[in-house]
Amino acid sequence: MKMETIIEKYNNLQKEILSNFSLKWDGANCETTFRNDVKIFYGFEKKFGWNILLNAFYVIDDTEFAKNSFKEFDLQGPSRHRDVGERYLRLYGLLNATYQQKLAVENLLEIHKIEKKKNLKKSYLNLNL
Repeated sequence: MKMETIIEKYNNLQKEILSNFSLKWDGANCETTFRNDVKIFYGFEKKFGWNILLNAFYVIDDTEFAKNSFKEFDLQGPSRHRDVGERYLRLYGLLNATYQQKLAVENLLEIHKIEKKKNLKKSYLNLNL
């Protein structure tokens, strides 16, 4: 059984919160749209916070998949040929996944108005792969 990473646990928790909100949301008796109610529920300043939240969910899921694949198969990975270029592409994919996660986390810090986000961003940059 694969263990969940911290970022996967956080992402799943966020999805569960949104899912529970959607189950309790009563569109028939609501004067606004679901997106507007999510904006109010989460305290987003702009309507675009909804898009940032969903995009972060997808990016984190996809990048965790890429990281797990790299962990399982290393640089070579499943392929028909032993190709150095393919190894560089796999490494690039891992580095790109890590960078995309960084951006997703920074966006989440922004829309959730987390205090001391500059310190958190700095500590994120100081992590070792």
